[in-house]
Amino acid sequence: MDTALVAQKGPTPSASCNGPAPSGMVFANLDELCPLVAESGAARLERDSNGEQYIAATLNGINYAVDVYNCEPDCADLSFTASFEMDGMTVELMNEWNSTRRFGKAYIREDGDAVIQIAINTRHGIALETFRDDLVWWETVLQDYVEFIGFR
Repeated sequence: MDTALVAQKGPTPSASCNGPAPSGMVFANLDELCPLVAESGAARLERDSNGEQYIAATLNGINYAVDVYNCEPDCADLSFTASFEMDGMTVELMNEWNSTRRFGKAYIREDGDAVIQIAINTRHGIALETFRDDLVWWETVLQDYVEFIGFR
C-alpha cells in the first residue's frame, strides 16, 4: 500500500478527568465515563465547534474521541472514534477492513480522513467490567487499524 502520513486527527489531552469512576452499571454519561477512559491513557472533557461535549483521549500515542448519542432524555449509546489524515486511502481498502474484521467500522469521511469507530449501546447500562473489556477491544481494534492503514 502506497500511503504517506499527513497527520493524526484530534486534540491531545494534557490532563486526566477528575472524579471517581462509577461502580456497578455504566451509562453513556461523559462525566462518569471520563475517569474510566483515563485508566488507559490521558483523557479530558472537551467541547466541539457546536458546543457538544466529548472526551478527548489518547491511547498508546493515538488520539481518539468518545462521543455520546441519542440523548433524549438520557444518552443511549456512545462511540470511540479515531481519524487519520493520510494519502492513499481508498474505499476498496476500507471495504477490505470491514469484510475481514468483526469489530470496528472503517470508512473515509468527506474530507478524506480514514476513520475507525466502535459503537456501544448503554441504554439500559452495562456492567463496569464489560465497559473495561470494551476499552481493551477498542485498544486492540485501534492498534490493528493503525497497522492496516500504515500509520506506523
